Amino acid sequence: MRWLEIVRFPRRSCFVSGCFLERFLDAVVNKNILLHTVVNGWNGKKKLYKDLIATSQMRFQGRQTVRNMLVMTLLIAGAYFGSFYTPMLGTGAMIGYDARPVDYAYNFRADQDIPLEDEVRALAEEYGVTVTDFAAVPMVRLAVDGDNFIEEEGPMGTTWREEYEEVMSSGLFLSASGYEALTGEHVDLAPGELRGVADVEGSRLGFSPNVQILTNYLTKEQLPVTSLEPLRYDSLFGRYVMNDGDFAALSQGLSDQWRETQVCFNVENCGETYDFAKALFNEIVDRSTIEAAQFDGWDPVIRDRDVAEKGYYFLDREQLVQSGFTLIDYSRRDSSAFRMNWQYMPQFRVLDKADFVKTTAVFLILFVFIAVVCFSAVFVMAYTRCMTIALTNRKVYEDLRKLGASNAYLRRSVRGQVKRVFLVPALVGTGLI
Repeated sequence: MRWLEIVRFPRRSCFVSGCFLERFLDAVVNKNILLHTVVNGWNGKKKLYKDLIATSQMRFQGRQTVRNMLVMTLLIAGAYFGSFYTPMLGTGAMIGYDARPVDYAYNFRADQDIPLEDEVRALAEEYGVTVTDFAAVPMVRLAVDGDNFIEEEGPMGTTWREEYEEVMSSGLFLSASGYEALTGEHVDLAPGELRGVADVEGSRLGFSPNVQILTNYLTKEQLPVTSLEPLRYDSLFGRYVMNDGDFAALSQGLSDQWRETQVCFNVENCGETYDFAKALFNEIVDRSTIEAAQFDGWDPVIRDRDVAEKGYYFLDREQLVQSGFTLIDYSRRDSSAFRMNWQYMPQFRVLDKADFVKTTAVFLILFVFIAVVCFSAVFVMAYTRCMTIALTNRKVYEDLRKLGASNAYLRRSVRGQVKRVFLVPALVGTGLI
């Protein structure tokens, strides 16, 4: 049919000509919706001649009109995403903070001089805060087994080969009695049994509770284990819980760099303790040494393997900037980079809720900016397309007026074309997002 030749997309210049947009929307929304809207409309055969002039004019401008509608559809979907990101992020974060089982939680290495119960209670007394349910228990860092993905270059380009390793990475381990002291939940574990700690909803990624072999990295003593169903406790996400006897045996010979302390406590009227939370946070940061200024995800087991194989570890402080990450700087403790990436960042409910906007300001402003730019681009494109329709068909409308067409009929004809340019991208973009 002739109109297919008019609206057909050229295939020679991919992105510039619109092929990229055409193919992308083909994967999510059939572009025939837009083609049919531009060329035939949706009034059916009963009104075939009522909008004959508007439909015919749209057919001769079909190619460019459909291109504009494709771009507008994507921009509207992007604008909605940018608009909804901010309230969704804020609402999700606040729900997460409220769902935490304890008001205050932090951990630190044994070689760090970080405040414990006596100092915390003394600081709380200065700010008129009452501390309840204080618990501090030891943890150890042990090596765990897992699958390593090795990058290789071959005839097919870069590929990855999966290889099992008994010493793959490390994890933090609690004894069953220590877990009970922190959470109040009793856990029965026989020797050789292990349970990971997942979040309550089970939606957080980056943690595998299925471990088969534990290794004391310094003494090389190993223990085969059986991983049972994970425990659920948000504030201890990513830890493991093991039998008390196994914990004591594998802890032998570990230096302070491989030992940590987990602290959890509650306070009365948590929402009114921001000043205390800020003071305790500053105290923890001030007393942390440069050895603890590590990027979240820094792992001593992986580091040793990478240094032996490559000569460097991309999360070491000397390599962070070169690897595209932000250096952990104690002097910038209120920045989003520090709050979100420091490995030993405390979880203080009142502090996190109060400083949420400041911590994520860069992301919030970015997505608000994206939404404004996308909506502005849609309005500019729609206005330009409407003006093009009017100017291109000006002589046609002048001839129709001379033939006796009323102003109401001419306005209805133009409105029919303009409505398609505005309405269909809005509906498709809204449905897409």
